[in-house]
Amino acid sequence: MKCYWVLLICMICLTTSPSFAFGGYSALITPIENSFYGVDYAEEKDEARLQRLEETVYGEAKTGDIKTRLNKLREDISADMIGKEIEARPDTFAD
Repeated sequence: MKCYWVLLICMICLTTSPSFAFGGYSALITPIENSFYGVDYAEEKDEARLQRLEETVYGEAKTGDIKTRLNKLREDISADMIGKEIEARPDTFAD
């Protein structure tokens, strides 16, 4: 019976997402960090990661709900456009 519990605990630990312990915003923060810093800080808590980004963008960390702060940051830096190619346009300067 003891072996059963040990096995069950091991299975739970191996199947649980590591981002669960740090919050649910890691997937949104990671591409922004990669864009700004060229690396991500996935081992840190989402709050610390968001503070760093806010200090980079706004010059200071904001307060309040993390979801609201992250949505504001994503809107201000057009995070939905990160990683997308810009359509090429003809050079009008040559005319």
